[in-house]
Amino acid sequence: MEKKSNVSVFYRGHADKSFLCQPSLFRDAGHRRHEDRLLMSLVATQPDAFSADSSTFERLVRAQHYSLPTRLLDISSNPLIALYFSVCGEPNADGEVIAFACEDKLVKFFGSDSVSILSNLAYLKPAERNVLRKNMKSSKDHFNSLSEVNRLVCFIKEEKPYFTAAINPADLSQPVFVKPKLSNRRIVAQNGAFIVFGLNKNLDSGFSEKFITVRINIPALRKAQILSELDRLGINEGTVFPDLEKSSVYIKSKYKAPLK
Repeated sequence: MEKKSNVSVFYRGHADKSFLCQPSLFRDAGHRRHEDRLLMSLVATQPDAFSADSSTFERLVRAQHYSLPTRLLDISSNPLIALYFSVCGEPNADGEVIAFACEDKLVKFFGSDSVSILSNLAYLKPAERNVLRKNMKSSKDHFNSLSEVNRLVCFIKEEKPYFTAAINPADLSQPVFVKPKLSNRRIVAQNGAFIVFGLNKNLDSGFSEKFITVRINIPALRKAQILSELDRLGINEGTVFPDLEKSSVYIKSKYKAPLK
């Protein structure tokens, strides 16, 4: 995809092109139903790990880093990183690189009010989120009078005391591209960014009207060759996941004796 001025382009790679482009949270009904308990349980048991985080979005980023299902979808500003993820698994299936393009002004930073609104949906009960869904087409005044919205606003105010109850219900259905803090080595290594999802679990038509999507098929027969070529460019398991364990696994694999 050609990069035009005032346009941001992000990428995501799937090792199997049949994989849905949705956050890990939405792939399991139990996780989706107990989203609030997932996040609060992890923060409660590992408070020191989250002590530096000042917002729910930052907590979600950290939780995702440690494999907790969240409403965040990993993307990258580097197409080669997405290409790596499209070839590093599922050797018998075609992979896919998905490119997303949108105007720069539509990309949010980690401190955005829009990001805070969507992120704090994680603390609502399933029944509360259902009430919000049922009232998506109501007037803005009616929507903001709901007790469920007031509870959402309370969570938002914990990180943004100035915030007022003036949520546009339509905004809760629109996923948002977010540039995070470069707060861990993995985000830096992967040129990482996120799509934070609201009440819809898929990239709906309203989303695609604002963001152009291009899908590139990666043939299964080419995966091993592409993986080798990426390695020569310095993109491999040890650099994409720059923690000690992953680096050790990569180095071990490089010196493994061939099967006889």
